[in-house]
Amino acid sequence: MIQKKSNKLSHRPTGIINACILVFALFLIWFRILKYQFQPVMRVLDPPDLKNFRVSRKVLLNQPERAQSYRVAVESDAQRVTVHNHGHGGRGWALGPALVAYAHDLWFDEQEKINRLPGLDEKIIIVGSGLLAHLHAYALLEKGFTNIELLANTFDHVIAEDAGGLLRPVMARNDHILENIIDKYEKDAFYFYKDIAQGKHKDIHMGARLVPAYFKRQAISGLESYVEAGMMSPAKSVDIDFGNGIQHHDMVVYDDSIFIDAAALLAALRAHLETKNVQFSQKKVEKLEDIQSDWLINAAGLQAKSVLENAGQHRMQYQQLILKKQDQEKDLNYFLWVGLDDVYLRSEQGDIQKFSQAVYYLPKQFGSDASAEMGVSGGCWIEDPTSDNDEAFTKMLENQYSFFYGTQTTSNKQSSTQLLAWANRLGI
Repeated sequence: MIQKKSNKLSHRPTGIINACILVFALFLIWFRILKYQFQPVMRVLDPPDLKNFRVSRKVLLNQPERAQSYRVAVESDAQRVTVHNHGHGGRGWALGPALVAYAHDLWFDEQEKINRLPGLDEKIIIVGSGLLAHLHAYALLEKGFTNIELLANTFDHVIAEDAGGLLRPVMARNDHILENIIDKYEKDAFYFYKDIAQGKHKDIHMGARLVPAYFKRQAISGLESYVEAGMMSPAKSVDIDFGNGIQHHDMVVYDDSIFIDAAALLAALRAHLETKNVQFSQKKVEKLEDIQSDWLINAAGLQAKSVLENAGQHRMQYQQLILKKQDQEKDLNYFLWVGLDDVYLRSEQGDIQKFSQAVYYLPKQFGSDASAEMGVSGGCWIEDPTSDNDEAFTKMLENQYSFFYGTQTTSNKQSSTQLLAWANRLGI
């Protein structure tokens, strides 16, 4: 009888192959899961309407800034004590509560050493009509002071009403001294605005809201210190689609960012201060020395150069567009910022000026009805401009249109001639 040889060895290679196939299949499944997990989510956003001449006006914002940084200091003599808080160059609204708390700490700490503190019913005059001036008054009320007066050239339309933006400490990180202030006070400032945005603040109910904020990279957002401190959620990787054939990939979004509308915040603060009998006096201020008061807070802003004759004060000019009659069915409640390379432009006087530029959109509301101005788009900015530069507006408009609608497709392409004609029609 012929015995059959065992087939155990013949089955062994087949078993190894099957095991390898199984491992490879599991690896592919694992890889696809990881790829899906880390693949950016596509967000569909409504672009602001730039195609149909829905631009209400161009804006030149001239904001004061000290060449060597801000000024927060206390001066005292036999006659009176003066607290200086100005020259923040557009950062005043972002760090307002922190700057005010820091200034007051300097003030009261210094005065306690010499036993010279104001009584709760003594007159304190605040020079200025902007957000910092109002925040100073609010902080004094919270400390129990009852005799407070704001003094300014005008309260009708101030620079702060055109300000606003995303709350982020990067706007103030220009020097180590200010960084120390931020580290000590920014948490309280952040939660001051977050309480307003969430409807939890006891006195102020408008002027800040939560919005998603989109950036090209986390490093330029300026929000990572908030994330590291546990104050905000981490950024998410996203792609964005404007629903018109234009997509931008490898973006990041912070979904719980805080947008500050300085005009609304200023109105809310003033309404509250008036209920507490804070005085608002309109008077031209020539010199601080002309003001009769033992206790003075100088939050004069643009007045500071003429009032203090301070050669260190200089001008930052921001150019942007105010939009109007945006589609009320669209969701434009988001913030977007994409930085661009600097550009050199020639003014009408023939001088060459370097402009910093970016594509950005801010959901700032200037009114409550459907025809109101809605949204700020920009922009270009320059330090100490020698003259206004109309070409900067044309370049800015070109950048905005390219980012939101593209310039390479047949249906959306705008030639330079068309853009210039558009600019002329707007009076740009």
